[in-house]
Amino acid sequence: MRWFRGTWSRLSADQRLNQSLAQVPDNAGPLNSQQLVHRSLALMRALSPDYLQHFVAQVDALMWLDQVNGGEIPTGRQESPPRRPGRGRRHGVG
Repeated sequence: MRWFRGTWSRLSADQRLNQSLAQVPDNAGPLNSQQLVHRSLALMRALSPDYLQHFVAQVDALMWLDQVNGGEIPTGRQESPPRRPGRGRRHGVG
């Protein structure tokens, strides 16, 4: 089972790397964000394939959570209730 999981993880990482390459425009400059992401992933694969596998797994988990959440970014704070009139600073008094 461990061997199967490792193989699946490597294939998934390679598939994500190929997907990132497919999204890079042909005339992308050196500071193009898609080009930078692809180069970073390719360097990560060359330097530490195991780290790339863990990174891809974490990104996949975050994407899954984003889909479950409906694409909304949680702010961590609740909306404050509307203020009642007559409270707070009075007009004309400074």
